[in-house]
Amino acid sequence: MTLLKGKHFRYGLHNDFAIIQIGVENVGALKGLNSFRIVDGVKAINGEGISYAISGDSDYEIFDNITIGDDVYMFGYPVSIGDRSAPQFEYDKPLLRKGAIAGKNALLKTIILDCPVYYGNSGSPVCQVELKVNHDKIVPTYRLIGVVTQLIPFFEITPKKLIFLKRPRIQMHNTGYAVVVPMDDILNLINKWNE
Repeated sequence: MTLLKGKHFRYGLHNDFAIIQIGVENVGALKGLNSFRIVDGVKAINGEGISYAISGDSDYEIFDNITIGDDVYMFGYPVSIGDRSAPQFEYDKPLLRKGAIAGKNALLKTIILDCPVYYGNSGSPVCQVELKVNHDKIVPTYRLIGVVTQLIPFFEITPKKLIFLKRPRIQMHNTGYAVVVPMDDILNLINKWNE
C-alpha cells in the first residue's frame, strides 16, 4: 500500500505486467556515495540472487531491433514445477533457461520465445545474446529485451466418439513457447515517473 500511495507502482493495462520503483537518485550527492535512496515500502535484502539494472541504451534492445533466431537467456522462479515433498531445486533461488527468439507479433508488439515457461516465471527478465567479433575474438553481448508474461498453451480435446461422458474432456498443455512484453512498453512506464 505504501508503494501505491507514494506512486512507486505502475502497471501495463494491456500486457499484464507491472513495475516498481525501488529507489530514486539523490540529486546533488557525490557519485557512488549515497547517490541512490530506497523508497518507502521497499526493504533491502542481502543475500544470493540475480538482479538487473539498466544503466544506458546499450543495456537493452527495443522491439524493432530484435532479431528472430537469436539466442536468449531467461531467469526466474518457476515455483509450479517439481515435487515439493522431495524438492529437486531450491525454490527461493532463480533458475536459468536458454531458448531462442521464435517470432515477433507485430500487431500486439510482443516477442515469442521458443523456451518453455511455467507458472512463477511471469516477470522473468529475458536477455538476447548477440555474438560480435572483436579483435578476432567472438564476444557475446547481452541485452535485456523484455519480461515474460505468459506461456502459449495447446488445448487437446478428446473426440466425442471416445467419450463416455456427455461432454468432451479438454486438457491444456505447455507448447514450449512463451510471450514476452518488450522493453518499449516497460520504458514507457518508467518514463512516466519523469513526467
